[in-house]
Amino acid sequence: MIKMLITVLFSINLFCIAYAQDTCEDNCGSGTLQEYWDNEVNCVCSLDCAGYGSACCDFYDVCYENPSNLEFSDFVGTWNGNITNDQTWSFDDPITIVIESNNDYTVTNNPGWHLVSDSYPGTEEVHYNSWTNILTFQWVLYYHYSCGGPCYTSVPFQVMDFEDGELTLFYNNGSGPAPQANSMFLSLDGWSPDLSGDVNQDGVINVSDIVIAVNIVLGMSPFNELADINGDGIVNVQDIILLVNIILWESEPEDVCEDIDGNVYETVWIGEQLWMAENLKVTHYNNGDAITHITNEEHWGSMDEGQYGVYDDEPTNANIYGNIYNWAVIGDIRGICPVGWHVPSDDEYTVLTDFLGGESVAGGKMKEAGLEHWNYDSDQISLEATNESGFTGLPAGHRNTNSGDYIYMGFYGYFWSSTENGSDLAWRRYLFHYSSGVARDTFGKPNGFSIRCLGD
Repeated sequence: MIKMLITVLFSINLFCIAYAQDTCEDNCGSGTLQEYWDNEVNCVCSLDCAGYGSACCDFYDVCYENPSNLEFSDFVGTWNGNITNDQTWSFDDPITIVIESNNDYTVTNNPGWHLVSDSYPGTEEVHYNSWTNILTFQWVLYYHYSCGGPCYTSVPFQVMDFEDGELTLFYNNGSGPAPQANSMFLSLDGWSPDLSGDVNQDGVINVSDIVIAVNIVLGMSPFNELADINGDGIVNVQDIILLVNIILWESEPEDVCEDIDGNVYETVWIGEQLWMAENLKVTHYNNGDAITHITNEEHWGSMDEGQYGVYDDEPTNANIYGNIYNWAVIGDIRGICPVGWHVPSDDEYTVLTDFLGGESVAGGKMKEAGLEHWNYDSDQISLEATNESGFTGLPAGHRNTNSGDYIYMGFYGYFWSSTENGSDLAWRRYLFHYSSGVARDTFGKPNGFSIRCLGD
């Protein structure tokens, strides 16, 4: 880890030194976009305003801070905004684009067939060229022998601005960007101006933020409180180290999740929440008392006594899927989650699903990728299970309160919340095999579902 950190910091310093020799001279004037594109407006700007990368002042007389150092990972997430066209006909339509880390994308709202094929859904890919700042949306338009199979079409956009979580894209037909032809103005869901470490405020924390932080340390850029990771009022090497650790997903000591039985759980940060990335499998409360283990179907389904079971009483299922618990274990004051953790409330689950783009798409980002454990209704639903969040939701199934039977393993993953709905019911979330969504409802407390814990 130390060797890697030294290598990263050394490379960053070389990068900064290499580009610190030039300054940004703004003489773009007030030319039109096309004049700017055709080099009719003579811009002298070898370095962008942030002190890194190669860029030039635009036709609005603005030297951009971000487009020249973007990476594809900067675009991963759920984007909401408008797509417009005022050149030959008029439209201004809301659009939602979900861009995955594997270059796939979906358009949940598809106005006028602008970015996605209705004929061949599931063929969409998005690519970003950091040299040209062109973001290209591609899909299969049709199949024909002239193409040797699938015939692809695409819509290229010039990245004009990316600041404060807002993205401006102009359609690019090869001769230059056209601001009124299929222009898009998007906002990244979950972006926060107060995200510690997001120094350039583009909604993600990556090497671009390290570059700016290093420039602050070297006195080449002004102080930015978002680079002061430890909050001591100064930006120094300690902040750089913490920033690198954030990017590398290094777990701090408080991220460790170990229950009283000695089970250590994988964890993952999703937004500002720290989640277990595995289902709970503890068999004792935090004071050491055993949780009642029910193997006899007739004895399952207590309203008041905490109970757990293992699907089909098969120990290997507990290792993979965790245990199945009734809600009474959650209400027990002895505590079931590891110290420093708790069963999430219904509202906390809502924070999670909202961060992942809403209930209609969050499920695909929460489910384990692949077919090892999930039995999907269609290849499309399988492809949409990306586990982008790292939540790694599994179809652990359900234990029925009426019969004590175990059902739906491979098809449903149910998770209790700590929020009651009256004396007999409690809120839950569940993932399912025929959709990429997340469902929310209330269910009887004697039923058996999985539990995920959330960091305090």
